[in-house]
Amino acid sequence: LIVSRRFGPLFWTQFLSAFNDNALKNALVLMIAYRPEVAGGWSPGIVIPLAGGLFILPYFLCSATAGVLADTTDKAWLARVIKFVEIFVMLTAAAAVLLGHAGWILALLLAMGVEAAFFGPLKYAILPDLLHPHELLLGNGLIEAGTFLAILLGTIAGVLIAGEHGGAVIAVLIVAVAIAAWGSSTRIRP
Repeated sequence: LIVSRRFGPLFWTQFLSAFNDNALKNALVLMIAYRPEVAGGWSPGIVIPLAGGLFILPYFLCSATAGVLADTTDKAWLARVIKFVEIFVMLTAAAAVLLGHAGWILALLLAMGVEAAFFGPLKYAILPDLLHPHELLLGNGLIEAGTFLAILLGTIAGVLIAGEHGGAVIAVLIVAVAIAAWGSSTRIRP
């Protein structure tokens, strides 16, 4: 199913987005933990948990609205819009990483959380439109497995911030992956 025209674009859109969210979140955590000047005087002991909380908060605040929107709108079109917006969020995040501005990255983690919260219900709601009934369990399993693998790989990729020119590498990576996720989303069938 991962390479099929029916399911593959959704899988890769979700995979790339989860990778990107976690690469940026982990890069921020490492920036704050190991470069105190980036934290702007804020305690890493406060900012690091705050980063996780800001990313998760929109799931509590937006998921119900996102579910209603996914039920009342063409899901493929909505996925494309969400992923297009993600490109601009990641462009701004790339600038914040390059400038070493933790406050902006925290705000962008909140924006990424909103974007992810709106994509969450959609990725499951569209499965019955893309898959045959006997494929739904496999499709759900692949989305979940892909998401957790992307979280792991994105978390590892965030370590790139620690290398020479790490900020530039992360900046290029998150923008390129956001563009790839949007490109993949354009192939999701209406």
